[in-house]
Order: sequence, then structure tokens, then C-alpha cells
Amino acid sequence: LVPSSELAMQTLQLMRGLANRKLRITVATGGNKWQTQRERAADGLEVLIATFGRLRAHLQKGSVSLSEVRHIVIDEFDLVYRDARLLSVWTELRAQLPPSAAISLATSTLPDTVTKQVVADLPGARLIRSSRLHTTRPGVREALIDCSGVAAGDASEWDRDNRWGKRLEVLLAELD
Repeated sequence: LVPSSELAMQTLQLMRGLANRKLRITVATGGNKWQTQRERAADGLEVLIATFGRLRAHLQKGSVSLSEVRHIVIDEFDLVYRDARLLSVWTELRAQLPPSAAISLATSTLPDTVTKQVVADLPGARLIRSSRLHTTRPGVREALIDCSGVAAGDASEWDRDNRWGKRLEVLLAELD
């Protein structure tokens, strides 16, 4: 399970690259055709990559069942606990999982208070944390560039209509 269609497509590409060609993998998101998703699910799958809302819709329509799920992985789980809507959907989905289903929760930024809540709510879940996902590699130089376009004496040019163009202009000037 992933929180966005974009992440679902990235995950699909990664899984296809890593997986044996014989694995049946598909994606279920609002950005893809319902009929295609339904047909692929009916043919049987080893891996389904889905957004919360689309999986819930498939379950409600009966085109997907969680009764034989062996393992569920939720990427960017920290977003689930920060979004009441996603948390509500996750609670519904979790109730339909078989008791034997393993649960893995992947995150890079889960505060300790939320970690304690997750452990209490899902005692058997495996928490996969990697704070290194969003860090700069050793030897890579980084700099903070103000791309707001609002510099001393420049504020009169700043408005909603030209903000992106101005940011691009500032960034390109800095890169030259």
C-alpha cells in the first residue's frame, strides 16, 4: 500500500525490475483503468501495489479480496498516522486481513511518539525505518539557495502570478 499514485508507479517499476518475470504484479490506483485492474486481479496476483482509496473501492465492489494475503507492506507509513482519512481506510483494510498476514511498515520519518502508538496498535508488525533515505551522501556538497524571488528591493515584483517564473530565474542565475 502506498499513499499516492506516483509512488505506486515508482514501486511497480522497481518491483518489475527486481522480481522474477513469472510474478504477476499489477497496480491499482485512481490514475489507471478500473477494468484493467479488475481483470488482472481476477487472473490472480502475487503482488498488488495499490493506493488506499483504490484498494478500498475494489474491496467494496468485490473485485479484490484480502482473504489470502500473506504479507502487506505499507510504504511511507508515517503519512498514514498523520492523515485521519488514510488511518481510517487502513483500519478498515486491516480488519479484512487474515490473522496470519504479516504486516511491514516502511518509513523514514516516524516520531518516537507515533512509533510507540504503532507498536501498541500493531504488536506483530515489523517496522522498517531508514532515516538515511533523505540524507546527503558523503562527499556531496550542498547549498541553500533562496528561490523565493524576494530579495532586498525586489519585493514589488513578487506576486502570485510570477512566483514560479521568478524562482526559476533565481535558481538558474545561481547555477550559472
